[in-house]
Amino acid sequence: GATNASGTGTKVLVLTINLTSPALTVGNVSGQAGTTVTLPITFNPGTSSVASMQFNITVPAGLSTGTITPGSILNTAVKSVSANLTGSTWTFIIFGLNQNTIASGSLLTVELKISATATGTLSLPVSGVVYSDPNGTSITGTGTGGTLTVLPPAPVITSAGTATGQVGTAFS
Repeated sequence: GATNASGTGTKVLVLTINLTSPALTVGNVSGQAGTTVTLPITFNPGTSSVASMQFNITVPAGLSTGTITPGSILNTAVKSVSANLTGSTWTFIIFGLNQNTIASGSLLTVELKISATATGTLSLPVSGVVYSDPNGTSITGTGTGGTLTVLPPAPVITSAGTATGQVGTAFS
């Protein structure tokens, strides 16, 4: 208790600590069928110290995997990326032979090749997300999937004949 001139009383200190969990986010991209797009994946450690992680992205039919490029935060933390595609599950492991923590920012980019027959908006869900601290202790966190929107091909204008006309007047 506390003592003051008017007697004794009790003071209560309320301390609010907002702890945020680590989170990775797969971006949303678009591209035409038959092209390759670059998909960004970002990371925010929240209030945690994350030194390594593993996650899966489900690659839908109509897409194939390409080059993986580590982002600036992995280069700064001296981390490597290992990836393996088994069926439609693309597993990523981010690790390093050090205890450096990974900051917030661009985790990596991946290339996705869109088949010539792909259409619509394709979901890129994330699963199996595991984070660990510098001591290898598991940290609870989240992962948010993204989308790839397949755009229609650019129109090709062909004409079997010729036409002449005057500007501002409809062709006949």
